[in-house]
Amino acid sequence: GHTQGDLYNSDSDGFIFSKVLSDVHSLKGFWDVHLMESMEGTLFANQVKSLDPLQITTVITFDNGDTWNSIPAPEGLECPGCHLQLNGITRTADQAVNSTLRDH
Repeated sequence: GHTQGDLYNSDSDGFIFSKVLSDVHSLKGFWDVHLMESMEGTLFANQVKSLDPLQITTVITFDNGDTWNSIPAPEGLECPGCHLQLNGITRTADQAVNSTLRDH
């Protein structure tokens, strides 16, 4: 079923890891994280707000996980406080590049 875990980023040597995001959504070993290879330091992730009922929000970082923010809704959409949500499992743990995902 649905679980959640932590996203870690490594130093340039791959030896020291730091947690950059908690409560990352996972389903059957697949993680809701997407590395934007064309934009260095940019990742999308789906973060679990609640497992019962399941509530997920999409966040983005442009600085390798130092800061995460919700994605603003498209301009012209009359929905105060709404954010863009991107849902879909995108990475397995063994596909993570310079990061480690761990269940809790």
